[in-house]
Amino acid sequence: MYFVRCLVQESFAGEEFDESQHDYPLMTPDQQERLIHNIACSMKGVPERIVKLQISHSSKADPEYGRRVAEAAGLAVTAGVA
Repeated sequence: MYFVRCLVQESFAGEEFDESQHDYPLMTPDQQERLIHNIACSMKGVPERIVKLQISHSSKADPEYGRRVAEAAGLAVTAGVA
């Protein structure tokens, strides 16, 4: 089982992400695929506004990660999703 830390710390300088922003690139392709699948499945039924916010945070941590979550969630991938 893989755990994803989605910790966002807000500071006066803006949003900062902890070391979890580096977790996605270190995963194997299979681990990445399972992560994306699990996130997309868990967001079914969630209001689109919240899904877009999650995608925005994912994209800030890693652009490919955000793009893949958006695609798996069935949303068009655009700049500034949220």
